[in-house]
Amino acid sequence: MNKKKIVFILLLGTILLGGIVVLKLFVFGKVSQPNAALQINSIPKTKVFLNDKEVGEIPLKKEKMEPGDYKLKLVTLGGVQWETKIKLLGGVFTYVYREVGETLEDSSGQIITMEALASDRSVEVAIVSDPDGAFVGIDGVKSGSTSTIIKNLEPGDHTFVISSPDYSDQIVYGNVTAGYRMNIVVKLKKNPFQKETVIVKPTSELIATNSSQLIKPYVVINQTPIGFLRVRSAADPTSSQSGTVYPVEKFSLLE
Repeated sequence: MNKKKIVFILLLGTILLGGIVVLKLFVFGKVSQPNAALQINSIPKTKVFLNDKEVGEIPLKKEKMEPGDYKLKLVTLGGVQWETKIKLLGGVFTYVYREVGETLEDSSGQIITMEALASDRSVEVAIVSDPDGAFVGIDGVKSGSTSTIIKNLEPGDHTFVISSPDYSDQIVYGNVTAGYRMNIVVKLKKNPFQKETVIVKPTSELIATNSSQLIKPYVVINQTPIGFLRVRSAADPTSSQSGTVYPVEKFSLLE
């Protein structure tokens, strides 16, 4: 077999292979991607619209969604609406929860997604909040503020509490998995009447110490779900916040 025939055969094989790929893409459809999964819940009960098409009522769970960008809209029986944009990724579970209020200040919610990382051993949790700068507590321990990326967690179940003065806390129960980043986006609801332990003293008088020489009686701050306690100017949860105290700190008991 001469060189011309060999070149012709190789060229013909390449054309045939390319034709098969093109046929598969344009005749039989594109190469399939893993399905995306979506779960939505709300208070009060709402109707769910994706790209302006009604797809059901709350609670809604769809495990075979086409990956892509979607406009999500929730409509209450009273006609109050909330909408946002979500991006569904193949092989990724997305969870949306929304408390739909009459105004944005009366509303809250969370959107949680899992995103694959380059290393199957890496663990990350990214937390973003509205308003920004909210406190983050993980398993009862204060762990910074939003926006933040946490990389030193052990895989497994964890409780995340996102809180800010005069707002209701958002609590997220999540299973952190090796090889994935958990993305948590929360909206906090304005709530000046949030119930909590109130310590009433000016900030200047709150001098903490861990010394064993502290004269009794004294107060030891216990662990809390959000990792701290607010100090208010009066024995009333609606009064202004004047400071913050943290677990293990000790204070002289004045009265």
